[in-house]
Amino acid sequence: MVALKDFGVGKQSIEEKIQDEVGLLMELFSKQGKKPTDCRKMFPKATSNIISSIIFGSRFDFDDPEFNNLLGNIATLFKYAAAFRLENCFPILDKVNPFNKTKLAVEGRREIQKYIATRIESVRCSFDANNIRHFLDVYLEQEEKPDSKISDETLFITIADLYIAGTDTTSVTLQWSMLYMIKYPDVQKKCRNQILEVIGEDRQPVVKDKDNIPYVMATLQEVQRISTIAPLSVPHVAIEDVEIDGKIIPRDTIIIPHLMSVHLDPTVWDKPEEFRPERFLDKDGHFVKKEGFSAFSMGPRLCPGKQLAESELLLFFVSIIQRFNLTKGDDNDQLPMTGIQTGTTNQPHPFKICFIPR
Repeated sequence: MVALKDFGVGKQSIEEKIQDEVGLLMELFSKQGKKPTDCRKMFPKATSNIISSIIFGSRFDFDDPEFNNLLGNIATLFKYAAAFRLENCFPILDKVNPFNKTKLAVEGRREIQKYIATRIESVRCSFDANNIRHFLDVYLEQEEKPDSKISDETLFITIADLYIAGTDTTSVTLQWSMLYMIKYPDVQKKCRNQILEVIGEDRQPVVKDKDNIPYVMATLQEVQRISTIAPLSVPHVAIEDVEIDGKIIPRDTIIIPHLMSVHLDPTVWDKPEEFRPERFLDKDGHFVKKEGFSAFSMGPRLCPGKQLAESELLLFFVSIIQRFNLTKGDDNDQLPMTGIQTGTTNQPHPFKICFIPR
């Protein structure tokens, strides 16, 4: 993860990669006109392409069969490899459950690693220590050092985790943000007014704009809070005995933080079931960070891709609101706001949306 940070996450080079992908997605939405769109089919491809650009220095066409196969395996892994599955606590269930899906998750990860291995070998052939082009080159450069602790297994796991975590979670967050914008058109209008006032109609948004669009930032935080994309965070292990509220958690105990319980805690949030971006603004309209906001987990071991995910979410969301009016794709759609727990992530029910060019 240090290599990812050093290679430029949050710097201009990464920002440009995100902007390029945002621009291509905006073109696709523009071509849709008033035709209802299922954004579940587009957002994962866009977010995965950013990971591809960072790791390998190139992106895929949305119709590329190899790309769609990769995304299919990522989706399978997220659906069937959740940390909180009962089979992880009671392994015997793997053997006695006739509907056990563990094998599908294992096969999905195996296919992802096979694909990554092929790409790694391709990059090795063109690697030049004097011309570091992307994330994989950074790893290969470290691999050549005498004291290197880099191994093929470490590299496989790191890249696979970047693809897996970087594709689904950001994509699902964008889906929720679109759903809330068509469910709450007044919020959409306030966001657009601020975007047009600060950025205008023609300039492409940049990450530093976040300091001047407090209502937009508050809206994004509220979407992440109320939808809680990953209700149960990744497992952690207690490194020593610790006492919390009079209860002892023994050393080596596996701990899975329940982030949704924090985001919906009425002692932390006033009327937490309500969608209200203003809760992240002070009396003067300035954006304020809330201690209870835990979308990327908590503590020093929070999500290492936080900065990248926040940049992607900001640039995609602002660009969409800047260029399109968002409406329901089906007037009869009630737009349920309860999520569907599909393995690791909490996803919205399927819905259609119209991206109407302004």
